[in-house]
Amino acid sequence: MLARIIAFVIATFVGSSASAMDDRYKLHMATYDLTGVPLQLLNLLDIVPGTAGAPQDVTGCSFSVCTDPGVTVLEAGVGASIAFANGGIPPSYLEVRVYPTGGYSVVFAIDLQYVHTLPPDTNYELGWSRLAGVDLTSPPYYCQTLGTPPVVANIFGPLSSFSAVPEMVPGIVEIATPTLGFTRGDCYTDGTVNIVDIVAALLAAFPPPGTAPSYGCADACDANDDGDLTIADAVALLNFIFAVPPLPIPPPHGCGIDTSIDGLGCSYALPCL
Repeated sequence: MLARIIAFVIATFVGSSASAMDDRYKLHMATYDLTGVPLQLLNLLDIVPGTAGAPQDVTGCSFSVCTDPGVTVLEAGVGASIAFANGGIPPSYLEVRVYPTGGYSVVFAIDLQYVHTLPPDTNYELGWSRLAGVDLTSPPYYCQTLGTPPVVANIFGPLSSFSAVPEMVPGIVEIATPTLGFTRGDCYTDGTVNIVDIVAALLAAFPPPGTAPSYGCADACDANDDGDLTIADAVALLNFIFAVPPLPIPPPHGCGIDTSIDGLGCSYALPCL
């Protein structure tokens, strides 16, 4: 275990930014153009075949995002694809830093035992941030200079000797369709997350026969962000409200938009506009 931790730290903080990029791993960004609210940025990873053949599964990653002067990083966090990828619990190692000079970095290892990994796929959501003062003509970009020592972009594979420098697509490559903001867990849509939302989540999962759904925002009721409304959402809310310390639920923790691709949505979320 110690050898795996050391290998991960070396890959994250000592890995050379001058190494050739591996086109099997691609970091890119997407955002929602929400007029009048801070820009929410998604950090995405594609794991696909490339010139070196089939990719390895990914168990860890590090990256930094730089911003222009005048941009304020209000908050940043780990993405929905990673938050509970370690068998339903947070990653074995996770560090998110916001820098006073601008920008942020994310470092994670899902599972140092290599039981849980990310198989080849596209649009894994590794991180997210809320930014104020962004000019989309000069958008945020992946960089290799933040931190002391710098947090460089690296992919960490299930073999302790494997690391790769991912391709980094400059700037924002996708503007997604605006959606209603909501607060994760606020199933009752009254602006707070409390025991009433547990009852509302149970009603969303088990509506009385012959009745229409009573929730206004399915994304808010999906407390564990798995794309389904089940009893697991009520359990996630119980842990969030009553556990000591409280167990996390996926973002947005405040008013925001869903960073996951699923079939849920919001018809209204009035306390969070």
